[in-house]
Amino acid sequence: MEVRKFVEAEHLFEKVLFVPVSSTVEVRRIQEKIASSLQFEFPETEEMQRAQRLCSRLTQEKNIFIILDDVWENLDFGRIGIPSSEHHKGCKILITSRSEAVCTLMDCQRKIYLPILTDEEAWTLFQNKALISDATSDTLKEIGRLISNECKGLPVAIAAVACSLKGKAETEWRVALNKLRHSKPINIERGLTDPYKCLQLSYD
Repeated sequence: MEVRKFVEAEHLFEKVLFVPVSSTVEVRRIQEKIASSLQFEFPETEEMQRAQRLCSRLTQEKNIFIILDDVWENLDFGRIGIPSSEHHKGCKILITSRSEAVCTLMDCQRKIYLPILTDEEAWTLFQNKALISDATSDTLKEIGRLISNECKGLPVAIAAVACSLKGKAETEWRVALNKLRHSKPINIERGLTDPYKCLQLSYD
């Protein structure tokens, strides 16, 4: 979202589209999101026909920037209806992913690595999401710090856990800290274990 705000503020492209993808790729949903952003509807019901219409519509845009957010697997742009750079040089794509392997599979021209947050950045984000203020008890702040540390500097994990604890009693914060310290998820892709634990906690 921050990239989108920057691009729009700098007027680098005539149109900027933000399209959430997530772990389950639903081509029709992605097509609908792009079409909605361009303010048109599909008369077709078949996926391939929709892809052709979407591609035709996107090539009409002189200068467009599409952000595909939270990509977990290789995406087939042709199946969706996103034109290749060969067919439309004015269409630029940015994907965000937790997996470098996805970027490699998709032949990304350039990879930009985002480091994890520092302890202080993580704590600031946690405080904002959990609504911790000067009036919050020192004990709760101390527990919050420990919970924040367990999130390992990952913004998605910090935001999920902090939001789930907002307004809760101290005992629930202690239970959360204990769960984060002792949970051991299995069969989770390497590198995703920490966010998984945090997201599982917020879901529970």
